[in-house]
Amino acid sequence: MTFRKYIILLLLAVMPAGLCVAADYELENPTLEADSDEQHAPNGWRYWAEEQMELERDKTLSEGASWKFWYDSGIWQPISGLFRAGTKLKFGGYFMTPSDDRLRNGMKNGNIALEFYDAREQGNMIHKVSASPTVNETSSPDKWFVVEAIAIVPPKTRRIQFVVRCEDGDSGDGSFFVDDVFLKEYR
Repeated sequence: MTFRKYIILLLLAVMPAGLCVAADYELENPTLEADSDEQHAPNGWRYWAEEQMELERDKTLSEGASWKFWYDSGIWQPISGLFRAGTKLKFGGYFMTPSDDRLRNGMKNGNIALEFYDAREQGNMIHKVSASPTVNETSSPDKWFVVEAIAIVPPKTRRIQFVVRCEDGDSGDGSFFVDDVFLKEYR
């Protein structure tokens, strides 16, 4: 028996009923701050299509920074650990579409999702939950609003990704902002 397995078994034996060894469900940098205006993503986050999003310091929900998206692009953060199937997670964030470039003329939207992956090398997505509502052309301009959902960790989960994305970026015009995202165990 490896030392790590021994420690986990020992902890399980002495822990009160109902508790378990679990992942730390906290996000790194949930306020989406960046050290530099030239960064492609917030500190601690990964990204795709960096030319279609940018750091924003003037239109923020809280002091600091938010991120502006206008075409298919996104940021994501992996969370790994020992996940207990059946654990409830509450997640979400805040969106806003500006009146000077509001979302319009199509299906373009912004959303926040939790993606659950198995232990395979590349990881197969086994489940996905999206927060609601999305930010889209029906959203009131210049008003920050919360989007959220509760997800239940499925069996065989080995990695979770917290994702903020602009979808259907070529279907419509306009932009949106995201700020102050959150993820926590829900009891």
